[in-house]
Amino acid sequence: MKLRAILLAMLSLALVAGAVPSAAQAVDTATFQGKVTDQDGLPVPGVRVVFTTATSGIGYRTRDSITAADGSYVVTGIVDEWCFGRVDAGDTGYISTYYAVDGSDVPNPYGGGTAVEPSKGNVDFKLRKGASISGRVVDPAGKPVVDLTVQVSAAEVLIDRPVAADGSFSFVGLRANEYALGGFGGGYPFTPLATLTVAGQQAVDAGTLVIGGTPAVKKLATSTPVIAGKAKVGKKLTVRTGAWGPAPVALSYRWYANGVKIAGATGKTLKVTKAQRGKRITVKVTGTKAGYASVTRASKATKKVTR
Repeated sequence: MKLRAILLAMLSLALVAGAVPSAAQAVDTATFQGKVTDQDGLPVPGVRVVFTTATSGIGYRTRDSITAADGSYVVTGIVDEWCFGRVDAGDTGYISTYYAVDGSDVPNPYGGGTAVEPSKGNVDFKLRKGASISGRVVDPAGKPVVDLTVQVSAAEVLIDRPVAADGSFSFVGLRANEYALGGFGGGYPFTPLATLTVAGQQAVDAGTLVIGGTPAVKKLATSTPVIAGKAKVGKKLTVRTGAWGPAPVALSYRWYANGVKIAGATGKTLKVTKAQRGKRITVKVTGTKAGYASVTRASKATKKVTR
């Protein structure tokens, strides 16, 4: 949102100066092409090259392309007279950057990125390897937390990564900076984990981090049980539980006659006996699952049991 607001302000100033065309003045579709290489001049395949344009009356437009094995790319559909070009390096270990005439590493356009015109045609990008942070997160008992996410943040940087089954995580392509690590999910609210400083292409091992506190208890999705069958002596009643989740959920049962527990009646079915004649039958279903609050739901009562 910050970037969008700044680009809009830049667009307004450009319009006043007559540097940015209106919708009626927009040029024909143009193309950018070029190569993405690293600091040693080697091609960088598999990264995303993005061009974002802005024209009064048209709004923002983004076009992109993935680099080929030789680092080349072609981005078509550019309809404007200026735009910002950038490379999203993903998890390649390279630092994502904006275009600069001198090929230098630019974090963002208002930090020094260069606006380019489609008439330039050829735009090359140079990337450099960044730093990395890796580690492992466990609960106070030393066990990995299911569905946990680790977040790394610094000025103009906010990246989320789900941890692996063993609790491990890794962030690559980071600029030199001080980063705050936090964890959330798996029932835990956002919890600060560590603050680390990286430089150059340094690989920092955060070690084993413990997410503290007691995880918030999650709620099960439940259904109201329904009793199927005739409320008649000698007949069998069956409880239909409906859907409970997330699966699997362990269900247990307790049958009642006029609100009083029926001895030994803890299965999914109940054979009606003479002892229940003239009484109304209900059943309660309780769902349990690790990390979730147990829930008990009761059925509606049957008609009075007949002979």
